[in-house]
Amino acid sequence: MFKNLLLVFILSCFIMSSGYIYLDKVLEVKDTGTEVLYVRAFAVSARPVLGHLEITKKALGEYYKSFEGVNIMLGHEKGDPNLCIGRVLKASVKHDRDRKVDYIEIIFKVFTQDAINKIKTGQYYYLSVGMQDIESDHPALTGGTRIITEFTGDEVSFVGSPRDKYARVLEFSEKLEEVLE
Repeated sequence: MFKNLLLVFILSCFIMSSGYIYLDKVLEVKDTGTEVLYVRAFAVSARPVLGHLEITKKALGEYYKSFEGVNIMLGHEKGDPNLCIGRVLKASVKHDRDRKVDYIEIIFKVFTQDAINKIKTGQYYYLSVGMQDIESDHPALTGGTRIITEFTGDEVSFVGSPRDKYARVLEFSEKLEEVLE
């Protein structure tokens, strides 16, 4: 009697040196009646975030594609595959003229019915990115702000209060072509 069926099989997991479990590959198996939702979102910007973290514009432009293929999670719970609700399909760098900031825009697919409903009603709205800081300037050298010059995207999560105040859902649709520009 299950209308929407979604089975997620973890093909491989591995533990990084940081102690987190990262999903290497996820296989989606669903019946033909499973609803999906495509979302366009503002993921992270090249500006100081909460006054102590900043990604350079150059790094944003060079490493944005590392977010393609990462999982959409709930609350940065990377170790719990049951909290994986989607996958990033596309990442690009955009410029917001009103806010005068460059940012990473992502297009992602959501494949769990509960998450789809919560996005549609606005319960899931704000986003936060998880990334590995490959190279950055030490805060003591930059007046207390860690300047990230190289990174790798790990995941994107729905959160209640994002570090980047602009990180949020911009639009959504059942049709991929409607969220692509």
